[in-house]
Amino acid sequence: MPKGILDGIRVLDLSVYQLGPVNTMMLALMGADVIKIEPPTGEPGRNNVRGRMVHGGKAKGFGGIDLSAYFEANNHCKRSIVLDLTKPRAKEVLYKLVE
Repeated sequence: MPKGILDGIRVLDLSVYQLGPVNTMMLALMGADVIKIEPPTGEPGRNNVRGRMVHGGKAKGFGGIDLSAYFEANNHCKRSIVLDLTKPRAKEVLYKLVE
């Protein structure tokens, strides 16, 4: 990704739906290193939102389903990690990312 005005800035994205993912996607487009943190069940936006799915044949979405166009549009340019924040080890990983 090309360097932007936020190059070198890390943003942890624990948001779901609407403006949270859109805002962090915009930060990523400006060069921030955005890390999407999702629960083991995945962000709810990964599921079929109003019937708009991206059909590509390989079913690479959560649970082997096709990808949600909503999720893909609002979360591109981000890295991602799954953390079960009910577990102490996952909290340690989150704290390390915050550092």
